[in-house]
Amino acid sequence: MEQFNLHPLISGRWSPRVFTSEVIDKEKISSLFEAARWAPSARNSQPWRFIYASKNDGERWVRLLDILTPSNKVWAQHASHLVLACVAKVDLSSNSIRKSALYDLGLAVANFTFQANSLGIYIRNMGGFESSKAILNFSIPSEIEPVVVLALGYPDETISSNPDFDVPIKTRRERAATNKFVFNGSWKDLVW
Repeated sequence: MEQFNLHPLISGRWSPRVFTSEVIDKEKISSLFEAARWAPSARNSQPWRFIYASKNDGERWVRLLDILTPSNKVWAQHASHLVLACVAKVDLSSNSIRKSALYDLGLAVANFTFQANSLGIYIRNMGGFESSKAILNFSIPSEIEPVVVLALGYPDETISSNPDFDVPIKTRRERAATNKFVFNGSWKDLVW
């Protein structure tokens, strides 16, 4: 496969399931949300919303951990922070659906992720959570949709495998070749 000169924050990104016990300091956490704040969005709508807790936050931490599926709770309980990323899917000023809201949230989470990685903080995104429980636990209004949970922390690279999983901690990242998803022409020209 052809190799390109990617920025190290892109080529070096990975998603750990084992974190050190170190809690990320408040200043660094604030910088991650500041990076998300500067993400582009359609018509500058900024539809992202975040609920977060540190593992030292007691009841707030328990409520976030509570929404995860059992298989994610096993390892995510050791993260420094959990973040529930949500999106405002309806523009209340015009009562219209924001078609690009999920895309905009993705851009904000990408900014958040790359800022984190620049500080040595790594993130694992989780779709394995109960949206209905998140809505209940955090009194989320109907125009807001919970989308993904992020586990943040400093990766523990001293451990070669996680006893909770039958997989190595850091595996080779694989991606589809660009010719599988990029084409110049009409859709029918895409070769699967």
